[in-house]
Amino acid sequence: MATIVFDIEVAPNMFLLMGKIIETGEYFGIWGDEEDAREKIKSLFKSKNTFISFNGARYDMPVISYFLSGHSFSETKGFGDIIINQNLMPWDAEKQFRFKIPMIDHIDLIEVAPSFVSLKTYGARMNMPVVQDLPFHHSEEVAYNDRPMVWDYCKNDLDTTETLYNKLQGQLQLRVEISKEYGFDARSKSDSQVAEQMFVKRLGLKRGKVNIPESVRYIAPDFINFKSNDLQILMHRMADHVYEVNQYTGHVILPAFLKENLIAINKGIYQMGVGGLHSQHDRKVCYVTDDEYQIVDYDVASYYPSILLNCNLIPVNTGTTFIDEYRKVFERRLEGKRQKNMVIADSLRIALNGTFGKTASKYSALYSPDVMINITLTGQLTLLMLIETLEDNDIQVVSANTDGIMLRHRRKEVTKVHNIVKEFSELTGFIFEDTPYRVIALKDVNNYFAVKQDRSVKIKGIYSAPTLSKNPTAPVVSKAVGLWLAYGTKFKDTVMNSPLTDFISVRSVTGGGVQGDKYLGKTVRWYQTREQLPPLTYASNGNKVAKTDGARECMTLPTSIPSDLDYDWYYKEIMKVIKDIGAERFL
Repeated sequence: MATIVFDIEVAPNMFLLMGKIIETGEYFGIWGDEEDAREKIKSLFKSKNTFISFNGARYDMPVISYFLSGHSFSETKGFGDIIINQNLMPWDAEKQFRFKIPMIDHIDLIEVAPSFVSLKTYGARMNMPVVQDLPFHHSEEVAYNDRPMVWDYCKNDLDTTETLYNKLQGQLQLRVEISKEYGFDARSKSDSQVAEQMFVKRLGLKRGKVNIPESVRYIAPDFINFKSNDLQILMHRMADHVYEVNQYTGHVILPAFLKENLIAINKGIYQMGVGGLHSQHDRKVCYVTDDEYQIVDYDVASYYPSILLNCNLIPVNTGTTFIDEYRKVFERRLEGKRQKNMVIADSLRIALNGTFGKTASKYSALYSPDVMINITLTGQLTLLMLIETLEDNDIQVVSANTDGIMLRHRRKEVTKVHNIVKEFSELTGFIFEDTPYRVIALKDVNNYFAVKQDRSVKIKGIYSAPTLSKNPTAPVVSKAVGLWLAYGTKFKDTVMNSPLTDFISVRSVTGGGVQGDKYLGKTVRWYQTREQLPPLTYASNGNKVAKTDGARECMTLPTSIPSDLDYDWYYKEIMKVIKDIGAERFL
């Protein structure tokens, strides 16, 4: 048995199924016009190998199966276009076009990966050597002499898929454990899909059309009690309001008084919303812990799951047994964390957090917009209540964001702060976790650097390092700022000792990007050059791709630092960030 990454390329006159055996690194391909091509493909899928794809469940497997049922290249290409253009689901394709998709051991990475982006974008985020779009228009015929070009393109996609598969091993192993316990294949499902299926299995829920209510109400829990007259009025207004539900999307419509009005508590300004509470104050500020003041972050552990349990919120289609099962999962996760069994802790985190997401999906058995709005609004009012209590005791709240707050207070007030948070925790049932910081430097509540006591750096928002969820944007800039804040490292030392990948930026371009006469693709990658080159532009209209003045495309990564790299540009960007986070005075 082997693990095989596979992909297909289809044109009106061509069909290629290509694979790579991960264990050996061997590539193989089956061209549709080979002798016995269909029998070779059928034999491949009858094997006991594990097959890995990116979007293979919705596209590759139906198209392969349609081809295997005897259709021509042109017919197969047309069928693939229908899948894309009509978003045709595999089960609907089987019924409509009368074929059967073979059952194979298949892991589709598209839902497991964290973002709804293309394989090319993941490739750029993972610093793959080559990021390449399809080298011919998808509707064109491919000359026989151009097949090596198609082979190389497909080979690159297989390498990218394999790298993504390796990057996702932690998530896949968690899904394997869930699959064993709950009796369904979780390996190709997103976190929220896994959560839904876990409770569907455990509670015996049935899928089907859900009823979308015209409206829902918010019921504030008894523990929320404000001193401020304005906040009391706000809470009563929230409880009195009838929240309409969009009958098309199934989502709750947030009223204008919550979406637009700002809330003032002492010097702090806060805004509510479906996504959570956000502070609007203290922009561009840098605080350093010293002999008089300290900075501490207080986050609520498993905030949304805790609200669901503490407020006894039950999705409308599940019955009362849901809350008992959810509590079991919650307690098992806490026990796993105590025992440092992170496989259990992380896998059950998927179930707890993913459930919340499904309460807002009209396609889910867990759909319950009343639960969703009660969780989010209770979370925000709870934080506002804690902020009010702290500010009434002359404790400065630096920022607030969804599930936590950041404080700056005098060291002699540590006991007072701990007592306030402890009493609040006992009142609400929420468990607070505190993290002290050496330095906090904020552009705003969503974008900041925080240096912990061990000098490790927490970087959020636009400054954070590239991941599978975030494109790189010259990461050497944030890296240099973070090391300077934590250790006083000179910017030049960081810049001159960083690899080329730290200087790279990536962006998705609708319709594809070009530089000069060279077409680059729908995902573009570049570094800053000293040479005078035209910026990257949109192929469709010639408009400039944002932030590509002074850029040189590098869809194929150089093997070393290019001689034309513009170091000065990166130093200037570092200084812009220092100014934006209010840290200039420490230079």
